[in-house]
Amino acid sequence: KHLFSDFAGILYAILASIGFIYCVTWAIRRWFPTCPAPAYFMTIAIILNTSGLAWCVRRSLVYEIALLSACAFAVCGLALNMSSISSGNVRHGRLFFGCLLMALAVGCRPTAAFISLLNIPLAMIAFFPDGVYRNFFGTLWKNKRTILLCVVPYLIVAGLLMGYNFLRFGNPFEFGRTYQFSYIDANIYNNGLT
Repeated sequence: KHLFSDFAGILYAILASIGFIYCVTWAIRRWFPTCPAPAYFMTIAIILNTSGLAWCVRRSLVYEIALLSACAFAVCGLALNMSSISSGNVRHGRLFFGCLLMALAVGCRPTAAFISLLNIPLAMIAFFPDGVYRNFFGTLWKNKRTILLCVVPYLIVAGLLMGYNFLRFGNPFEFGRTYQFSYIDANIYNNGLT
């Protein structure tokens, strides 16, 4: 284990914790403003203790660093996106950087794409603040700039990853699976006990 991995693991875990705390605070202020303080702190404690951050920090190897960085980018991106719609009007700069962080999370771990699905209900809150979905497609067309700000960061990150894969592996869709196992058959699952 390298000292750099330890510090990187701690840094990503702190960033993810800040993101989690912001997301919980945003949701409680928006939907549960009369929530008592003990329930608020218990919710944060449960989320932080069940997120797996402590385990990843304790075992900060390459795979865990990828998990921690994906978690930190995704949750902080989600927190930025939440803050971009908190005032009733969309703050486009925050939204772009929030989506960029979430796209970087997908670059770290492809399964982080599932967290990006949370942008859909956030967009619905931003586009339809009163909760009434009148003139659905007309409203989406009117907000095409906002939708582009959500999509472009993913296209940028995907393009850079595909360019890297092409330069390194000769194939834009090769994400290193063939090259991970230099002496083990990649089709055999190894549980780490041998």
